Amino acid sequence: MVQVLGVSLAWPVLLKLGAAVLAVIAGSVIAATWVERAVAAWARRRGLTADGTHVIRVRRFVLPVLLIGALHATLGSLELPHNLQAVIGRILAVANLTLTLYLIAQLSLALLGRLTARNEASQRVGSQVMTMARVTLAIVFGALLLDNLGIHLTALVTTLGIGSLAVALALQDTLGNFFAGLYLQADRPVRVGDYVRVDTGDEGTVMHIGWRSTRLRTITNNTVVLPNERLSKAVVTNYSLPDPEVAVDVRVTVAYDSDLDRVERLLAEAARHARADHPGMLDDPPPAVRLIPGFGPKGLDLTLSVWVRDFRDKAGVEDALRRHILVHFRAEAIKIPTT
Repeated sequence: MVQVLGVSLAWPVLLKLGAAVLAVIAGSVIAATWVERAVAAWARRRGLTADGTHVIRVRRFVLPVLLIGALHATLGSLELPHNLQAVIGRILAVANLTLTLYLIAQLSLALLGRLTARNEASQRVGSQVMTMARVTLAIVFGALLLDNLGIHLTALVTTLGIGSLAVALALQDTLGNFFAGLYLQADRPVRVGDYVRVDTGDEGTVMHIGWRSTRLRTITNNTVVLPNERLSKAVVTNYSLPDPEVAVDVRVTVAYDSDLDRVERLLAEAARHARADHPGMLDDPPPAVRLIPGFGPKGLDLTLSVWVRDFRDKAGVEDALRRHILVHFRAEAIKIPTT
């Protein structure tokens, strides 16, 4: 005799029960595989993909249903001791509930997966949303199973509710940063690699967008850590959107008696020489010289406008332009008024 689930069984009965269970498992796996292949063949004939995009993988649904159904039919047909039948009936009842909850969870997750795949913003936060949904379903369905097994969780739920409230109050800043991080990943006002400036004065290249904070690397190779909640509420200038190319304006003042045509020609030549020195400066759009803002208190105010490949090239291009402007003006005796 062998003790199984508190019931004494003879070896022949135990072997018959084990053989029946193994046969049910093997048959269910074979049947589920056949159904899945049949559905995949049907999808291919109609031009659909069988990779889960248009056809839900049926094994995760069909196999549990076949397994539980076959166990019901097989174990019900066996002549087993009355006390063992009672235990098996209880186990099958729990299995039925587990199967129901499992199918509800799979259908809910499949629906949520399709909703998060509808657009690019949803796809970027899809993994986090799916993880939270799985955890929530696991907790709720686990509590239902334990309650069905006779383990009452009223006191535990009350305690956890009070504890969760206390934790939520203590971690409200952290939770705010977490959900702000989801917003940043979904809306993408900033992306990894973008050069941004925040209204607090902080600026740099976005190196990492985490669940709590975003890290910027400044031009001086320092790291600025910004809480996601603060970044989501800040006014952010993103120099990499819609594209990284930006205009650089250098203002120059010359005396009123200067030859304006010659000054414009010298500024254009200075821009060409600066382009040779600095690869970050672009040829297209070409440099432009405009009499803007125009008539100043010290002389004529002109603006030399060029385009650079990236905002991080701005400082180097401005330096090269001013140096060549100074060289050309001195060579042509163009005076820059100081008083």
